[in-house]
Amino acid sequence: MREGDRYRTILSDELRKTTQVYVELSERGLKHIRSTHALSQCRLYLATIHMLKNGKPLMVTIDIPDEFPLLGRLHLTNCTIQCFLPKHQERVAFLFFELKQEKVHIVDLHVERFCRRQGMGSLMVGLLEDISSGFAMKEISGWLSSVDFHIRDIQIAFYQSNGYSVKCHDEQCTEGYVRKDISDLLAQR
Repeated sequence: MREGDRYRTILSDELRKTTQVYVELSERGLKHIRSTHALSQCRLYLATIHMLKNGKPLMVTIDIPDEFPLLGRLHLTNCTIQCFLPKHQERVAFLFFELKQEKVHIVDLHVERFCRRQGMGSLMVGLLEDISSGFAMKEISGWLSSVDFHIRDIQIAFYQSNGYSVKCHDEQCTEGYVRKDISDLLAQR
């Protein structure tokens, strides 16, 4: 075996082993997120590793602050799901949300332009659904802001591909909202 081929084989084996570790950590993290016990604690902060479509690792953090009872009902604000690429060591995507009574409100979702079309948005929305079902939420909704009008077609396609209904307030869809009923996820738990 030539020297270069030997190094390629070693690197390939190491990449395969590393990928297996990332997948295992990701599966453990998702199992923890989905457990009702983990969500009943006062504050949840979790970091997990996921693999992108292109095979690169992605670190995801989830932060849910202390519970604040609003007239005896659940009301959590400033909740975040954030994505970091180890190479960049900066946040490349985020989803801010609130849990209020039996509904989840998406406050903001953003993926940096150079990271789009790699599954980060869908990953964050999927994690949001897992978290929401752990808190017995029945619906996820969010506003389509006029600020993002220039990418409205992309937003609509994204939300619809993730099972959300989209409702526009006017023909140009300068503003509107997205909604998904997740009560069936609760029944599956």
